[in-house]
Amino acid sequence: MADRVFGEIQGIPVGTTFQTRKDVASQICSINQKMRAVVSFFFLIFSILMPLSTKAEEILSKEDAKKTFSFSFAQWSNNAKQLQSTGAARIAFVEPNTLTLLALTSAGVLKVTPSYLPNQLQRPHKISISVEQNPIESAKTKNLSDAQLKDKIFKWYQEMLPEFTVMTNIDLIGETVQYNFSMFEKGVYPPMDIVGAESRGCWQQCIKR
Repeated sequence: MADRVFGEIQGIPVGTTFQTRKDVASQICSINQKMRAVVSFFFLIFSILMPLSTKAEEILSKEDAKKTFSFSFAQWSNNAKQLQSTGAARIAFVEPNTLTLLALTSAGVLKVTPSYLPNQLQRPHKISISVEQNPIESAKTKNLSDAQLKDKIFKWYQEMLPEFTVMTNIDLIGETVQYNFSMFEKGVYPPMDIVGAESRGCWQQCIKR
């Protein structure tokens, strides 16, 4: 039998015994698969932190969005804690049944928050993404016109159709720029889908200077 005796592997208690080495590898692979959606979700968004160009950056792939919307609060919490243990991010509890992942990069701070209703902890009703650019990247973004930024917002909105409605606002007040994205599964909140279509993904006063 193959005993797990050296080091520490996230999700496998010390002292766990496996019949074969193949079983060990299978268990580790299973844990990695559970984290894959969280990791890919997290790092696909990093492109937003980079200087904005004339090409739209992907906020999140549809496949990863579907996986993230499938997480129960317990699953999200567990995966977030595992990701924090790697040093790639840290956790912040904003309110009950809400857990935010934060990551500091060379270009700014990224926050990801799936929101759960008290009586519906099996899947989030929306996913919020906040990106605060550092002063250097913020200055580059501020050089873009409102028309250019709204064009970006519309492209991001279009990229996630027809499965998701993504609403965006950009706060350019102060030294740093903050992007705020709210993602909904299309059809769950029909009024939001209508607002998204009519506003081209521009949430309320979507450009604030």
